[in-house]
Amino acid sequence: MVSLRISPKILLVSALILLGVAESLRAQDQSTLGSPDSEHGAAIEKAARAMVLEELERRTIPERIKSLLIDAENQRDEPGRCLELATTALDRLQALPDAGRAAIWARAFALALRSWGHQGAGNYQSARTMADEAYDIAARLDDDTLIAEAQYYRAVAEWRLADHNAALAHASEAFEIQQQHNDLRALGRTLSLLGIIHRSTSELDLSIEYHLEALTLGEELGDEIAIARASNNVGLVYWKLERLDDAEQALKRAFEINTRLGRLSTAARSASNIGLILIEQGWPEKALPLLEEAQTVYEKNDDRLGLALVLGNLGFAHEKLDDRDVAIDYAKRSLAIRLEIGAKHGIVRIRGTLGRLYLDAGDTDAARDQLEEALGLAAEIGARNEQAEILRLLADLHQELGAFKKALELHREFHKVHTEIAGEKTLNRIAILEANHERKRRQREIVATRALAATRAEQRDWFIAGSALLTVCLIALAGLYLARSRAQRAVAESERRYRRLFENSTTPTFVIERNSRTLIDSNASARSLCSRVPIPDDPATERGPIMIESIEPEWVRVALARMIDEQDHAAPALDDCWIERSGRLRWTEVRGCAVTLQGRECQLITVRDTTEQRAHEQARLREDKMEALGLLAGGIAHDFNNVLTSIIGHVGLARDGSEAEREEMLEFAERAAIQARRLTSQLLAFSKGGEPVRRSENVGTVLREAIEFATAGSPLQVTLAVADDLWPALLDSGQFSQVVSNLVINAQQATGKAGRLRIHASNHEGAIDRTTAAGRYVRIDFADNGPGIPEHIRDHILDPYFTTKNDGSGLGLATAYAIVKHHGGVLRFESREGHGTTFSTFFPATRESVPAVTRPEPGEPAGNGSVLVLDDEELVRSVIAKTFERWGFRVEAVADGRFAVERYRERHAAGQPFDLLVMDLTIPGGMGGREAMAAILAIDPHAKAIVASGYSDDPTMARYREAGFAAALAKPFRREDLASTVTSVLGESHHHRAKS
Repeated sequence: MVSLRISPKILLVSALILLGVAESLRAQDQSTLGSPDSEHGAAIEKAARAMVLEELERRTIPERIKSLLIDAENQRDEPGRCLELATTALDRLQALPDAGRAAIWARAFALALRSWGHQGAGNYQSARTMADEAYDIAARLDDDTLIAEAQYYRAVAEWRLADHNAALAHASEAFEIQQQHNDLRALGRTLSLLGIIHRSTSELDLSIEYHLEALTLGEELGDEIAIARASNNVGLVYWKLERLDDAEQALKRAFEINTRLGRLSTAARSASNIGLILIEQGWPEKALPLLEEAQTVYEKNDDRLGLALVLGNLGFAHEKLDDRDVAIDYAKRSLAIRLEIGAKHGIVRIRGTLGRLYLDAGDTDAARDQLEEALGLAAEIGARNEQAEILRLLADLHQELGAFKKALELHREFHKVHTEIAGEKTLNRIAILEANHERKRRQREIVATRALAATRAEQRDWFIAGSALLTVCLIALAGLYLARSRAQRAVAESERRYRRLFENSTTPTFVIERNSRTLIDSNASARSLCSRVPIPDDPATERGPIMIESIEPEWVRVALARMIDEQDHAAPALDDCWIERSGRLRWTEVRGCAVTLQGRECQLITVRDTTEQRAHEQARLREDKMEALGLLAGGIAHDFNNVLTSIIGHVGLARDGSEAEREEMLEFAERAAIQARRLTSQLLAFSKGGEPVRRSENVGTVLREAIEFATAGSPLQVTLAVADDLWPALLDSGQFSQVVSNLVINAQQATGKAGRLRIHASNHEGAIDRTTAAGRYVRIDFADNGPGIPEHIRDHILDPYFTTKNDGSGLGLATAYAIVKHHGGVLRFESREGHGTTFSTFFPATRESVPAVTRPEPGEPAGNGSVLVLDDEELVRSVIAKTFERWGFRVEAVADGRFAVERYRERHAAGQPFDLLVMDLTIPGGMGGREAMAAILAIDPHAKAIVASGYSDDPTMARYREAGFAAALAKPFRREDLASTVTSVLGESHHHRAKS
């Protein structure tokens, strides 16, 4: 082993040398970082800004061209002037006889500046072409500084054209090069661009990070232009985060700096943004002067993009002032400019605005055109937030048009996109944080490697100079210590930045250890929402572990517990509904993802109360239902007014006419009354009532009879095919005939004089579609040769009172659909324009045998008995009583079931019970027919009664025998119907007499 002896003198000298080196390195470090309170910042900014220009000065090109390019670079904040100078420089470079390397370099630089000028003029396609050409030249020259400039301009052009992936790639390459060369001026500019790109893709956390870095760098350099630019961008991100006061403060700072420096176009942009904030705060009248002044500046400087933006903001202000026509005019002008310059993101937004304005104005066609154009472009460029908002507006539009099915599809698509965006944002935020952490780690490694390389170079210098081995070792240790300090500062800064992003998030966010159900961390929004939530790194709040069961309020605690208890911990979203202890219904939206912190399995969970949002949605649905009910009520009133007009008119004519005329007029009045009865039957068919009285029927037989009746006198050619083994079905034959009649009439109206209809009845076993259970059905297809149903009305053809025919009522198909549904069956249709339509009905089949049908003989009953009539309406009691009296019966009439029971008890006790009772079901404020019949049967089990009611949807009308009645009559009924029913109930004990 070799032993080294070092004298104290050498150690002292080495230590002094080390201190000198360390102080030198410290001073160098301070000068690199700069300070806003010293003159270093201004000096470094001046030197950094001159880097490209110094490179230009070294090139051997004519002084006039150099001067033009230097002036163009210095006029970058006035794009029009920059474009003019760069174009002149390019023309002179083109005329040079010798295009050496210096001239080629200068051409690339001029192309980059010209690209910037085209950006300001709104000519983004030309700007991208110029930037691409500049990059190709810079790549051939292998010049890093020039490559970074060209990539920056390419990124700006791609961002303007909404190709955000390409823009991000170009800007990231420029950022890496500028970092390596320590080009602070260009670095601040590129940081701002990266923030703008991420803002356009709604990655607001990353966007604010880049803009705050750019603002910090501008303040350190003392560069007021950079400070104004970063402040303007910070204000826009705060606006998107709905931090309006912070946004207004940042934008006012940018406006004051730009105004003081005389940068009118840039000041106008800040003023336009301030106007937007004032509108959001509810002061559109205060915003108008700022916006109109900005408009004047943009028009004077021919700034197309700025003009498009301020016109849109002016439209927004007038919309808030309820000047909708003026707002639409401004939006149209803004859209025209955006279409001219090809700003796709702006086109999506302004078309969405126009669609909303047209929708509010009631111009649904124009609204639909704008929104569908915007939706297509949003999907093309991946503008997910705009896509979700446009889907919501289109859903509202289709609801207003009555296309509820289409509206529901769009609403579901909106909810799907909205949910995906929320989930993606959470996952992307975690991915971005991890990616940034990895990038910072790599940067620290690069810094450490460079520091080590510098240390080794210093070691060689000391060795060559003959320094002692101890001095070299101390220098190496000093360099490593400095590198480590820098790395630690970088880590600390990174952690502070991520903590700031986490804290400033407007969504309540919690980090919970899954196994112990312990709260690990929470942001400011969560702490303001909840009690007993700790502030990280604050000893004053240390109370031991916080379990989620102790968190208040209750809805947050329940939401967190349900996400933690979810079996699939990878589930990104949970929309929950539950009832609080107070009895209030609570809706919550919970988003989460699994994370690992210091080896512990945790979940990052965001919660949001959506109860109010759900309440608004329910209110909108109720409004839609009320609108539909209004349409139905209006149609019913119209039809019944027509019928009543006919009845009243003919009765009046009968009163004043001759005997022959009176008979004719009364017959017309009776026909009108029968028409009213058909109308009520149709209405009950598609209402909640109209329960069919079903029994086993031979479908082929009742189908043929219904077709013969429906086609009587019609030119429609009908072909019927019935399967030989067709199953019987449980049918209400009257309602079934109505279905067949309505479908045949619909085919006749659709096909005209040369119409053909093919009807085919067959057996169907299994499920009809995904919504029905498997079973046995009788299927009947009605296929016509008509023109087919247009696509835009297919969702409405089964709606009550919807019709495309001048003589149609709009009840035919709706009634058929309701009757089939009440039978437990399905009605569906298939149609192709120009190829006809096929309606298919499915009725449940049965294994019961078809009973024999016995029909009563025609005629009127011979009255040789007594009848008790129960009805609360005096006119109805009177007409029924008089009818029975004309037939020879003795009649008593009462208005309450209690009186009917009392009279029956008295007659039965006297040995003279009533032969027949005719009873109404519903007696307002009294005993109805069902209760009265039960009491009478308790007195006399052999009592015979007919139930007669206008509520044909009452279950008693369909199952009258269960209630003790012998027959049922639905009001209104004809005299012939009553005679037939009475004859059937009284049986052979009463004789018939021919009808006169």
